[in-house]
Amino acid sequence: MEGCRVTNARWRMFDTDDSLVAAVAGATGLSAIAAGVLIARGIRDPAEALRFLEPALQRDWHDPSLIPGMNDAARRVARAVTDQENVVVFGDFDLDGISSAALACLGLRELGGHVTATVPNRFREGYGLTDASIERLQRMRPDLVITVDCGISAGGSVEKLRAIGIDVVVTDHHEPSDAVPQGIPVANPKLDPTCVSGGLAGAGIALKLIQSVGRELARPDVWRELTDLATLGTIADIVP
Repeated sequence: MEGCRVTNARWRMFDTDDSLVAAVAGATGLSAIAAGVLIARGIRDPAEALRFLEPALQRDWHDPSLIPGMNDAARRVARAVTDQENVVVFGDFDLDGISSAALACLGLRELGGHVTATVPNRFREGYGLTDASIERLQRMRPDLVITVDCGISAGGSVEKLRAIGIDVVVTDHHEPSDAVPQGIPVANPKLDPTCVSGGLAGAGIALKLIQSVGRELARPDVWRELTDLATLGTIADIVP
């Protein structure tokens, strides 16, 4: 398709096979342009296009236990709920981190936990488990800190928390570095390149944590009431 001028920029449509566009458009009821967009993004089969346009939790929501470290994380958090430990959920300061923290806090409270959520001040404390954040966490006197949407590269900070008697569980969706925390539960699909949940935002991982903890505590459906918060984080982080 020839380029067309829009706001002084020249845009060109991705070249697609006309017969494939017709097949996807016919199966889905989409316009040829919308079908072409799906194809350009790798959805080339009409049946796959229908699945994408009509998602279903029963079909598309994979078992959280497939995420590396999730079972260990869920068991530790379930114990904290049962023993009424003081739990602090620590998130990132972006919308994915905020929705992850809210989701995890609300879910664990519904499961009976004594839980507070907090996020760092991006200007005073910076990103992640910085020394300033650790000082504030220490003043909150938690038995357990659960990170959401952060922590995968905070090995040194986790050791500082453990040295002052604070246990840590990490949940994250970012790429791991050479500073992955050791000796604690770390739930992150990116630890296994083949994990089917690798495209989730931090809020999606937090939702799967609540699902897993709910299973441990014989309340497996609590997570279903929190999908709206997971949606916010997913859209904000521009992930599937």
